[in-house]
Amino acid sequence: RLEPSYEAAAKYVGLFGTSEWIAALGRLLVFLGGAVGGVLLVLGVMNDAILLHVQLWGRNLLWYAGMAGLVYSVGKALLPAKEATPSVTRNLFEDMDSALKYVSQYTHYYPEHWKGRGWDAKVYQSFKRFFDSKVKLFLFELAALVLAPYILFFKLSKCAPAICEFCLVSKARMAAGGGDVCGFSPFD
Repeated sequence: RLEPSYEAAAKYVGLFGTSEWIAALGRLLVFLGGAVGGVLLVLGVMNDAILLHVQLWGRNLLWYAGMAGLVYSVGKALLPAKEATPSVTRNLFEDMDSALKYVSQYTHYYPEHWKGRGWDAKVYQSFKRFFDSKVKLFLFELAALVLAPYILFFKLSKCAPAICEFCLVSKARMAAGGGDVCGFSPFD
């Protein structure tokens, strides 16, 4: 149910941009990673054996080239998106309100105190509680891989037949290739 709304939610969150400190850190990392990577690239073009055989603090220069690429990539990820930089021709408040309305078409959640206040920091913070960053979601998925078998085997093993029976009895078919889900999950 939430998967189609992530693109719209990312557009809404992107309208707020990032803080100036994070943007400055991103520009610094891009500069440092690009400078070191550029020097190592020139050295590699001149003679590729330099990258493989010259060692600095116990590592060859190819490793430093990889780290420079990593630093550059992290810096690029910290830079604000183009949508977050306001232009003279756009009404950013109206864009934020319409983006929040668009997200609510997917989630069917649009409280009264959000209406007409998509630009407000309190609305933004309450919205961010529902849509976590991809990194945080990935870490939760990794934790679930470890914890789910433990919980299912040690804590819920006695309840397994009742849980399976409930899922079989209350399943519903989702439209648009969603497959079978628990009957209570569509909220329709």
